[in-house]
Amino acid sequence: MTAAEHKPCYGTMFPIGGPLNSEPPRLGKVFALEAVTPVGMMPQRRVVRTNLGQWDDCRACPEFDHCYRLCMAKLSLQDAVGS
Repeated sequence: MTAAEHKPCYGTMFPIGGPLNSEPPRLGKVFALEAVTPVGMMPQRRVVRTNLGQWDDCRACPEFDHCYRLCMAKLSLQDAVGS
């Protein structure tokens, strides 16, 4: 069985990676995760940013439903393995 051709952004709506610290934000096509530490304050807050222009682009894509399902499956697996 061969894999279907997909757009390069397929499956990349959400950022991936390990624990978030003070590094640059982790970026996905639509969503970004950023650690924000107010000056002189601890602990860091984690902020989710949304690019609505990219969300609209994704929603207009004929592969949106399947792509979204793949993104959610990747998030579930990340959560299960603790990364």
